[in-house]
Amino acid sequence: MPRHTDKTLVQFLIVLGVMIVWGILDWLKKRVRAQDPGKTWTTTETSQPPAPRPARKTDWEEELRRVLGDVRSPPPVILYEEPRATPHFAAPTPPRAVTMRAEPKAALAVPVPGFAQSIEAYQRASQLDVKMAEHLSQIAEQVRTHAVEQKEKASAAEIVQGISFVRDPQSIRSALVASVILGAPRGLDA
Repeated sequence: MPRHTDKTLVQFLIVLGVMIVWGILDWLKKRVRAQDPGKTWTTTETSQPPAPRPARKTDWEEELRRVLGDVRSPPPVILYEEPRATPHFAAPTPPRAVTMRAEPKAALAVPVPGFAQSIEAYQRASQLDVKMAEHLSQIAEQVRTHAVEQKEKASAAEIVQGISFVRDPQSIRSALVASVILGAPRGLDA
């Protein structure tokens, strides 16, 4: 939606609001003039404030009837229900004590030919968590010992290579010639 249509819409809504307020004020003026027909309405200022009107006692119900045109609503309908006869209940019986066993029932050792494989699978699965815990602890130990050995071997080889590079005059000359030919790294050029 273009920006200028938003601005036009806002201006339209403001004008509409002003027109509505103006219409309400005009209606109120006409209403007051209709209530006091003998009074002249002028817009000139006077040096003295107008005399206060005697306060008339208004009953809001009468005023509402007058505004609505004496429309009366029908009286409210009140429903009355006959009380129902409550059935006579016998005295409640006390609850029976139920004994609960805390231990599960032991499975009967009845060999079922079709369930032999499932029983074996269940037994293997019941031991699975213990086996996995052992396996994970072995892996953690292997990783710990392997990392130490690998680090020692790698660092020793790198140290030996670095020392041999510095001690060999031919390798130092090669490094200097390469730096002159290749120049400074492009990232360091200003």
